[in-house]
Amino acid sequence: MLRLMRESAGSWIIKILLGLIVLAFIFVGTGTYNSGRTSTIGSVNGNPITINDYQMAYYNILDNLRRQFGGQLNDEIIKTFNIQQQAIDQVIETELMRQAAESAGIIVSDQELIDSITRIPAFQNQGVFDKERYRLLLSQNRLTLESFETMQKEAILFNKLRTIVVGSVKVSEEEALTWYDWENTALTIDYMRFDPVTFTDIAVTDEMLTSYFEAHKQDYMTEPAIKARYVEFDPRIYRDRVVIPDHDIENYYKANPDEFTIEETVSGRQIILRSPDETENGASEEKRTEALTLIERVKAGEDFAELAKQHNEGPEKETGGAFGPLLRSDLPPAVAEAAFSLEIGDISDPIKTRHGWHIIKIDERRPSATKSLAEVADLIRNKLTEKKALNAAYDEASALYNITFGEDDLADNAAELGLNLVETDFFTRSEGPSGIPGAPEFAGIAFALPLSDISDVIDINGIYYLVQVIAEQPAQIPDMETVKDRVERDAMVQQRRQAAETAAKQMLDDARTVGTLAAAAKDLGAEVRTAGIQNRNNPPPEFEAAPAVVEAAYNLSPKSPFPETIINGEDGKYYIIALSGRTPPVPAGFSAARENIIERLTRQKQNDVFRSWLAQLRENSRITISDQFQS
Repeated sequence: MLRLMRESAGSWIIKILLGLIVLAFIFVGTGTYNSGRTSTIGSVNGNPITINDYQMAYYNILDNLRRQFGGQLNDEIIKTFNIQQQAIDQVIETELMRQAAESAGIIVSDQELIDSITRIPAFQNQGVFDKERYRLLLSQNRLTLESFETMQKEAILFNKLRTIVVGSVKVSEEEALTWYDWENTALTIDYMRFDPVTFTDIAVTDEMLTSYFEAHKQDYMTEPAIKARYVEFDPRIYRDRVVIPDHDIENYYKANPDEFTIEETVSGRQIILRSPDETENGASEEKRTEALTLIERVKAGEDFAELAKQHNEGPEKETGGAFGPLLRSDLPPAVAEAAFSLEIGDISDPIKTRHGWHIIKIDERRPSATKSLAEVADLIRNKLTEKKALNAAYDEASALYNITFGEDDLADNAAELGLNLVETDFFTRSEGPSGIPGAPEFAGIAFALPLSDISDVIDINGIYYLVQVIAEQPAQIPDMETVKDRVERDAMVQQRRQAAETAAKQMLDDARTVGTLAAAAKDLGAEVRTAGIQNRNNPPPEFEAAPAVVEAAYNLSPKSPFPETIINGEDGKYYIIALSGRTPPVPAGFSAARENIIERLTRQKQNDVFRSWLAQLRENSRITISDQFQS
């Protein structure tokens, strides 16, 4: 079956979107020499972890960050997430799970794999698995069917393993009720906030700067840097070399009729009378009766648009219920069935959907049609040109890769092929080389390469590269004069924080002595504020940037109204709090939330059990990682 799935494919160019699996296969092995030059970054119980494993994990994580942050993704965010360590952890855990599944005798049959692939919506056409789409979706993303099926099979394998590990996890009624009370108890607290920026009467001497620098030298250590050279293969440069014969355009047009089909559409007007859920039949029937009355009024000669403006409870009320042109898929199934069967000018019977009762009137229908070859010839030519330019760039990059081994060969071979070899200045992992779009990705690849090794053909923002590291510069501590401005700024911040911390601690001691925060603050003329906390997950606005305050507040009790120490808020401020009221949740609320709570706690408990099992498995395994990849 897998072989048949592969042999019957054709053409479909769209981005591959798989509901549960996000694949970012940036590195695809090319050439007969690739396997001989695969380096390892370490091993798990004797099984090697290849640099390709690491690179794929690295770019998978980076791709997820791109989707999460969009245009806001920058070097600082990438550095914060420590992608290198995440990728290393990921490949280690993947190998551990693979070994555990093998030891447990877990297998995935071909039929299981076939069933899982054919159920993926991206590979379906009108709800049915499409072999042609399956193959070409993967091919458009430079992913072979074999590699995708291997990854999909592994995903099923790991899911089976996880099911075995967490299969016995349960959440009791008592656990759910305890959690409900824990989460929903409301508090009232008094608090004071000490902001370091308000402590301005502070001076920093040269002696303090020297002392601070000596104590924090490691904070100013420069990052390791490397120098690289690379050859760039930009598909845009290859466009002018591409010639698309007219017969190729014609063949593409004939092979992909769905791309050029204009589906049938309808336009008209509708009235929606919203009604409660189907289970409330009385209310629903009342709306249906109202709908029937409106239909009679239209048939008696009243204007449908005017009635829609008066009675429509849908979004098109102000426009007299006008809609369209719409495709069949744009409408709820029951409405679509009526809309595409009515004659022009006809009025439907009342149609029930989850939105309520619909009455529709059709004013126009446009039959399906296919755009002519002349209409789409330029579009097809551009599409084929882009594809051929992309392939030409990749093929030339592969050709250079396959004849290149040593340090000198990259330069010599690039010159022989008339390709431009670029040498970077020294750059760090966080910044990357200047002048390259996608510098963070480039840096991630370069720092993963051993000195003098040549990378695989890599894709960064649609441009192919071959990269070689030619020099390394270790991290070093600069002299203080070089970073004096930073040291002075940091020392001042430290002094202000110490002043704020000292004042907060003194106020907390005074509050304990006199018994209340208000009494202690009164002697200094300081302000005490009061805040209500409805539950643990909904902090008041004043604590949204300082969740540690809320966490500390829930550790207080009438017998111990003050915390052990001041609270260092995530917003950089110091807090003193005192409990002034505690209100448990209404027991009746548990019944409504019970199923949701049990589901959430079960999922959380399963995750905790699996992570704990995996951590134990890792602790008991022999894992080695190259010094180059140690954080």
